[in-house]
Amino acid sequence: LRDSLTLSGNYSGMTEESFVKLSHTLAGQTRSSIANVKEAFLGLISSGQFTEQSIAAVAKAVVTYSEIAGVTATEATQKLKGGLNGTAEGAKALNKEMNFLTLEQYKQVEALERAGKKQEAAQLVAVALNTKLEQQRRELGLLESAWNSLTKATSNYWDTFKSLLAGPTQSETMASLDKQIESIKQKL
Repeated sequence: LRDSLTLSGNYSGMTEESFVKLSHTLAGQTRSSIANVKEAFLGLISSGQFTEQSIAAVAKAVVTYSEIAGVTATEATQKLKGGLNGTAEGAKALNKEMNFLTLEQYKQVEALERAGKKQEAAQLVAVALNTKLEQQRRELGLLESAWNSLTKATSNYWDTFKSLLAGPTQSETMASLDKQIESIKQKL
């Protein structure tokens, strides 16, 4: 994560804590594993195209697409990021393939891009795509949903197990050290 943030000049504006929080939130919203969501966020952060304003909606589209298409989050990110980059041209190309934008939405994307509001345009396109993908997910049926729930539960168990072995976060370590310092000061 640090490498991705550094190499992109932290264009996304995310911190480690916001990354973890958004990953857990999105995993709950999408029925996807935390690991899959983190993979999507890392791909989007590394691209240097998305800020905190649009990255959650874009990541949701990537994760949902990866689940429906049966591809990794990295593959989904590569496929979708050009169409979700906040440009009318990108939106048009993705819409040509996936047919999810109305003419009104497309015109709104064009207007936002002309106004220099690419992150708002990216968010608009991602929300429209998410709506279409959620509709497709409902149409897929119960068996796939049960399978996805099982794999998510297994992945979340494994992710939790790994985090328990990893030890405290930087913030937790710093808080603990602060308490120890205060304790020593009081004894003096």
